[in-house]
Amino acid sequence: MGHWLATMAFALVSAATPSPQDIGDTPLLADIRVELDVPSDSDGPLVFEVIGAPVTDGIELDNPGPLSNPSSWAGSVTVDIASDLSQVVVTGGAAYGSFEEAQVTITLSGGTWPSAVTFTGELFTNVPPTQDPDAGEAEMALDGPRLTVLDVAGASLETLWFGQAEQWMSGSTTFTLREAAPAEPVDGVAAFAG
Repeated sequence: MGHWLATMAFALVSAATPSPQDIGDTPLLADIRVELDVPSDSDGPLVFEVIGAPVTDGIELDNPGPLSNPSSWAGSVTVDIASDLSQVVVTGGAAYGSFEEAQVTITLSGGTWPSAVTFTGELFTNVPPTQDPDAGEAEMALDGPRLTVLDVAGASLETLWFGQAEQWMSGSTTFTLREAAPAEPVDGVAAFAG
């Protein structure tokens, strides 16, 4: 009888103990919100959003229907996050729209962004999507949308393109993220000695 009780107690304790593969297997998820607008003439932005998208090798925000669109803007956007968080690519979608502003916010769950970021490419251009880009691209207006906010802190990445002139959101911007290099030691005499 004692052997049976000991066996049952061991079985109950064993069932409550997580297996090694259950420990630390927090999935990497992303909440992504994109707002596109012409604030100078708007009833509100065109908003795309996905909550809890698994960060994989695929596109995390892939032209879903808009969450809201009170101004009836045309346009779309995709957001692709590298599974190792080394890169984020924001691209104007197939139905390009003309905007003065684009705001993208990505909040991670189960991970944090690397601490340093650079970017290449332009999200906005003067060339309408129906025009042949090789036929002569116009100069970008100085007051057209430019990347004016790029803030990365912990699990949050925020960007804002803003300008006073509407331009086609028909380009792509790539953000490259990496760990910041350690500060180089500085040789010299201490400025204060207590």
